[in-house]
Amino acid sequence: MPTCALTSSILVNCNDSFIGGIKDVYVSEYDSLDIYSEDANGMITGVTMVEGKQFFRYQFTKNSATLVDTYAPSDNGGGAYTPVLTLNLKGLRQSVSNELQTLANIDSVAIVKDANGKYWAVGFQNGLSVTNMAAQTGGNSTELNGYSALTLTGSEPKFIKAVDPSIIAALLVPAS
Repeated sequence: MPTCALTSSILVNCNDSFIGGIKDVYVSEYDSLDIYSEDANGMITGVTMVEGKQFFRYQFTKNSATLVDTYAPSDNGGGAYTPVLTLNLKGLRQSVSNELQTLANIDSVAIVKDANGKYWAVGFQNGLSVTNMAAQTGGNSTELNGYSALTLTGSEPKFIKAVDPSIIAALLVPAS
């Protein structure tokens, strides 16, 4: 059995920002990822998409999106990380219903920009599946008219990975 050794301390840096929340979510088909590369620390530094494929921005109701990645060990010595991305989308529209129906029928991947400006890859190894969503009109003028609790869930061998922000713009246009 290999010996696992801790390698560093975990300290709070007073200059770091630790604001909760999500600013942006980008989604693509899992099968659209060709390859991705990581640096020595595990940050994703490059993503190659299948020709013609790209990530799409999903705008959501402010302060309604969350990303939680939970580790659960198993009795056999393994374990799995379960990323869960949840958001609410404003406005019922047929075009959005059609897009969400497609999303529900495929495996997907996501890149999340948190409120601190950091990007996180979600589902890059095994993909994400829609595990919940609801279309709703709202009961009164203060309630959501749109798609609530759109939830993408995965099962991964490692925690979500940071993404180099310099590669994001290229992922938002069709790959050539």
